[in-house]
Amino acid sequence: MDKPNPRHNSISLFRILNLYLLVIFHLQSGFPFFTSLGIRLGWYFSTFFFFIVSGYLLYSGYIDNPDRYKSGAAYTLSRLKRIYPYLIVSYVPIVAFRIFRDGLKETMYFLGSNFWEFLCLQGIGLNHGWNWFNNSLWFISVMLICGFILYHCLVKWHDTFVNFVLPLLMIVIVSYLFRAHADLSSSMGVQGFYGNFALLMGFVAMGLGIYSRKLTVYIQSKVSDTLPLRIAGFLLLLIIPAVTTFKTFSEKDFLYLFIDFVGISLCFLASNNRLFGSPFIQKWAGLTLYIYLAHMFWADYLLAYLIPNTSDLVSNILIILSCIVLSTIGGILLKVITDWLLKLLHIDIRKRS
Repeated sequence: MDKPNPRHNSISLFRILNLYLLVIFHLQSGFPFFTSLGIRLGWYFSTFFFFIVSGYLLYSGYIDNPDRYKSGAAYTLSRLKRIYPYLIVSYVPIVAFRIFRDGLKETMYFLGSNFWEFLCLQGIGLNHGWNWFNNSLWFISVMLICGFILYHCLVKWHDTFVNFVLPLLMIVIVSYLFRAHADLSSSMGVQGFYGNFALLMGFVAMGLGIYSRKLTVYIQSKVSDTLPLRIAGFLLLLIIPAVTTFKTFSEKDFLYLFIDFVGISLCFLASNNRLFGSPFIQKWAGLTLYIYLAHMFWADYLLAYLIPNTSDLVSNILIILSCIVLSTIGGILLKVITDWLLKLLHIDIRKRS
């Protein structure tokens, strides 16, 4: 029997699913169809999925090659080097559209007052609220900031940090959020952003990713046939978006976060089955970052500007499908154009710093 391949897991499939849930979630700002039906989408949990997976991969990379990066700064700069060119190019159509809609003077003023956004520092909490060029990129900022903190602590004090300090910090943060808001939507709201809850929850979720990796490795070492557990993990990660469509913004959010943690741990189990690790799924999942960077131009700007809000079911389904398709095409174009520019400028972002 072939040795199970860690890449043959269902995480890539859920990266694709959760990405498109976020696209629809962000589309709600211009087309509040679900809200008009009395449905409060809780798909902000898709963000927690990506935070946990990011923490998982961060820790996996550290354990597999602890000497690759000597500090949290080196790790973060390496991540930023890979992301930043695509991030900057993704702003071009947004800035161009705002010039067309608001005029050059107002856009340039807004550009100057939002310079933190272009430094990926909006996640530190600057009492700015949701008034950025691309409101969804707080995730990138928080991921980079938390990644810096976590990796620095792993390099300096691995055992003490992982076995004592990190779980203690996570308990304190979650307890505070539970008592202050009793749900996890605080990380998505304006008031929550003022209170730095986005950064706090990003830190907790990426910390969970560290223990998720530990749980995966432990199960893999103890269980020979992981198929039932992988099926269970698959079902758990399917349950989250289904349940949070109707039952969220409550104390149950903390239970959902734990289910996310367990499901991700089980879905990362290595397998001989290539169904969810097929080249097609892997390539599609490899585009999720670029689609995420590109989708707000369609979800938050162009579609909302061109198409009037409607309560018609068929029209809303077509708008949602159009946004998904256009965001996917936009993500592909973003990658192709940025890769071409990097090649033209002889910049190799894959080269180790």
